[in-house]
Amino acid sequence: MFHQRWGFRAQLLIAGLLVQIFTLAIFAWGAASQFENYMTSGLSARLEQNKPPFNASLLTPLLQRDYASIDAMLKELIAGGEFRFIEVCDSQENLVASAGQVNPAQLSDAGAWPLQITDAIRGPQTMAVQFQGQTVGTVKFAMSLSGLQDMAKNVLLNIVYLSLLALILFMVVLWAIAQVLTRPLLQLA
Repeated sequence: MFHQRWGFRAQLLIAGLLVQIFTLAIFAWGAASQFENYMTSGLSARLEQNKPPFNASLLTPLLQRDYASIDAMLKELIAGGEFRFIEVCDSQENLVASAGQVNPAQLSDAGAWPLQITDAIRGPQTMAVQFQGQTVGTVKFAMSLSGLQDMAKNVLLNIVYLSLLALILFMVVLWAIAQVLTRPLLQLA
């Protein structure tokens, strides 16, 4: 039935279009997956890089119980935009200072992140502030993903635009090939 309504050229074009759509979908999925893996590993490394500076910068104020300095430091870090919230507790888990969005339940980026970032990276991180093997406090923080979200959206949009452009170009080439291949067959009929 399909072949009776459509000519041979149309069937070639439709078959080529379906193959191209399937190929571009696989390509887009693979590119998005690679991008997600790259961003996740980069964010994990960034989280690990933040832990030693936290320990170094918070150790002395925690030992001296200079909580005003800690509070000012946290507010400055939040203002920089890299962190969503930071909490510092002493060795007895008493809250010393906090800044930013403290409620971890509000940390969900659902709907805003086009790719799947694991909760281990998205969610709050906890690290111990240590001095000579003893824990003098803890830091709980969550990083802002807004820059990564914008980058991911741009990459995915570029993949879609390039896929559409490739599809249009492929259809033009396929149409020309269909014309060349079917012209001798139509002359025979």
